[in-house]
Formats: sequence, C-alpha cells, structure tokens
Amino acid sequence: MPIFTIILIAAITATTIYAFNHSDFYDKYSFNVGAIKNEKEYYRIITSGFIHVNYTHLIVNMISLFSFAEFIEIEYSSRVVFLSFLFSVIGGGIYSLFNNWKNDLYSAVGASGGVCGIIYSSIFLMESGSIYIMFIPIPVPDYVYAVLFILVSHYLMKKGTDNIGHDAHIGGAFTGILYAISVIPWVFMQEIYLILAMFLPFALLYFYDRYFG
Repeated sequence: MPIFTIILIAAITATTIYAFNHSDFYDKYSFNVGAIKNEKEYYRIITSGFIHVNYTHLIVNMISLFSFAEFIEIEYSSRVVFLSFLFSVIGGGIYSLFNNWKNDLYSAVGASGGVCGIIYSSIFLMESGSIYIMFIPIPVPDYVYAVLFILVSHYLMKKGTDNIGHDAHIGGAFTGILYAISVIPWVFMQEIYLILAMFLPFALLYFYDRYFG
C-alpha cells in the first residue's frame, strides 16, 4: 500500500481546506512574485504547492497524483516519491518566478508542479503504462497524457484567467524528467528517443512563445 502517497494527499487536502477558511493563511503561503523577489519569502515556492484554488482544482490534482505516485512508491520507495514531488514543486516555482519576474502582482497556488513532475518521472521510472481519463472509455498511454497535460497547461498559462499555477506545470514536468534520470541514469541512453520526444513539447512551446506569442 502506498502509505506515503496517501499521507501526502491527506496533508495537501487538509492544508487546502484550512486555507479555504483562513484567507490570511492563504495569502501568507501562496506563491507571489513580489513577496518572493522583494521580501525574500522563498518558502512560498514550496508552501504554495499545498494550497489550491477550489475543490475541483484539488480533486483533479490529487487523483492525478495518486494515479502515478502509487506505482512509483510501490516499485521504488516513498523517498523517490517525496523527492520527485519536492524537487518538481521547487522547479515549477522557480520557472514561475522567472517567467513572471516583471509582474510583482503575479500570484498562484497548486500542487500541479509536483504532480506534473510525478507524472513525467513515472514515464521513465515505470514500464510503459496507461491511465483512464474521465469520459474517455479507453486507456490513454501515460506519455500521451503527459504531453496533453503540458499543452493544456500552456494554453491556460497564456490565457491567465485563474489563480492556478499553470506555469509550474511546465517547470515541474521538466524537473521530473531530470529527477527520473538521476534515479536511473541508464534510462538516458536506453530511452533517449523517448526523452527527446518528451522534451520536444517544451522546445516547440518555447519557439512559439519566442516568435509568435
């Protein structure tokens, strides 16, 4: 049984529900560029990963987290899940910070960076798998789900109409890939084409933003 994954989900859920009812707590621990950059409140990069905008945001993230972290914990260890999640939250936060460096008012919350890191890590840490998505009656390959996750995140990031940390999805996913390679270095050579395929969306999105965004 993936005990640590369940504990992690419980901790994120409890923190989120508490933040729903305590706006001062929500404001103090959410991701905010101005507070991080000017007030040196670096803890927000991590704490924002334990708060969500609403129950839909929370439930979607927790379902995705359990769906992938469960197998990583069983196959490897709780340590791998913890570090993959933590490093990806930090990686997602750093990406968000620099992507919004000139906007001190930018604020966001969500475990999405960590969840995305777990999803992308699992692609390399586990044998090829699949996941069922609501309203789709057939299983979707994990790498297809991962790419769709990033594309949707990028679209919502550019749209910018909510307080969800969509930027963190991209930074978290990138970090998740790097962490998976650090856990099993041989995957870099054995799955080089898959790794390049996973990095391709990042390159294309960067090119699009640079020249057409």
